[in-house]
Amino acid sequence: MAKATLNLPDGTVVTVEGSPDEIARITSLHSQSVGGNAAPPRRKTSTPKKRSPKAAAGERRNKEGPQSQILELKAEDFFKEKRSLRDVQRKLEEMGHIYSLNNITSPLIRLVRNKTFRRIKDEGVWYYVNK
Repeated sequence: MAKATLNLPDGTVVTVEGSPDEIARITSLHSQSVGGNAAPPRRKTSTPKKRSPKAAAGERRNKEGPQSQILELKAEDFFKEKRSLRDVQRKLEEMGHIYSLNNITSPLIRLVRNKTFRRIKDEGVWYYVNK
């Protein structure tokens, strides 16, 4: 038994089985109705995912990170006295901002490099104070 696969203009794929004469007759009928050329199957186009207006504009969800919270503490004169990393972490937790010590260290060091704070080592512990 012979087989033929026909691609219809709407993208439908039809497989026909029969004798060679039957297959020849069906394929000739198909080619006449299509205009001599079988159309290639259409592929479905995927629709783009919908994004929120903020995501489309490239905005971050939360613009306030540990550095902005630390600067807020500075504005409240929290760093008037020497403060350790743990002191800063506790104060941020009191304000409802939970950060690990690792997430507080880098912003504090950046602020020291920008000369916003000074860093003092006392008995092996680093303390941060207003400049």
